[in-house]
Amino acid sequence: MLSSASATEKTFGPFTVDDTKPDVIALNGEIDVNSGLNFRRALQAAPNAKLVTLNSPGGNVQMGLLIADDIHQRKLATYISKDSECLSACSFVFLAGDNERSMGRWVFISCLRMRLISLAHNLLFPTSSKF
Repeated sequence: MLSSASATEKTFGPFTVDDTKPDVIALNGEIDVNSGLNFRRALQAAPNAKLVTLNSPGGNVQMGLLIADDIHQRKLATYISKDSECLSACSFVFLAGDNERSMGRWVFISCLRMRLISLAHNLLFPTSSKF
């Protein structure tokens, strides 16, 4: 659901898009069952987004993986400021980001990010069945 935080800010659940920063989408809050759709709405409001800033205690893992897939497909960068947190399902979102350009202290995670997402996806959505 869209709510207006200010004249230049649009909010979609935990996601915010600011018209003065058209290349940034901010995640501020819990990832819930509506967050996948809300992220796609934020993407529509910011079609030139290049960065997703993260501040979340986590939440719904399936939605975190869905958002992570959107981020990976669009090659968006993700960023956690030093005064923010990114826990639980938020970590999948962070790891999906295209962060080779500016990983800073997170550089050691870069090589593991897609492997961890792949493992989590396989655990949540197994494709083989035994009869």
